[in-house]
Amino acid sequence: MLRLEDMYTKLYKAWLNEEEKSEIQPLPENFYSEVSSYLKSLRSEMKGLDEKALKAKLKHQEIQKAYWLAKSLVTKRFEKIVKTLFEEKKKINQNNLTVEEKLVYQHLDEAFKKMDEIVRRILEGKTLDLEEKTGKIILRFLKDTPSLVGLNLKTYGPFKAEDLASIPIKNVEKLIGYGIVKKVEV
Repeated sequence: MLRLEDMYTKLYKAWLNEEEKSEIQPLPENFYSEVSSYLKSLRSEMKGLDEKALKAKLKHQEIQKAYWLAKSLVTKRFEKIVKTLFEEKKKINQNNLTVEEKLVYQHLDEAFKKMDEIVRRILEGKTLDLEEKTGKIILRFLKDTPSLVGLNLKTYGPFKAEDLASIPIKNVEKLIGYGIVKKVEV
């Protein structure tokens, strides 16, 4: 495990490297977990110190600087991801992304593709139906149904027969297949 001083240096170098280069720089996949543990350790160390002592003041400054570096690093990296997707329309080398960033990148990539599709359809004079606009579909429940956990891990329901609900499209296929719901045409 890294010593706290080593982690501060690692965080600073990652931040500096990101600031100096225009492309997103590689970070270990678990980098943010390490930073999180480091910040937690710093806060834990502060608990036992006298607020007026020099050591407490120095530790407080380290925490403030580490917070700023971490926030600035994350912000800069996400700005680069968005800029690359929005302006350059090219893919990012996902080997340079952390686990958290890969997840966000995938969602942003899908959103930008959807945006391009919407622009294309508008320019072609085509309209979007309600499902495409919201990503949800309106359903009528045919029978009493207990709460459901969607793919997004949100809970929907419980529902009574004849209830109407707006549910993400990705969760609907099996409900229709099992005869639990029927799509409502708007």
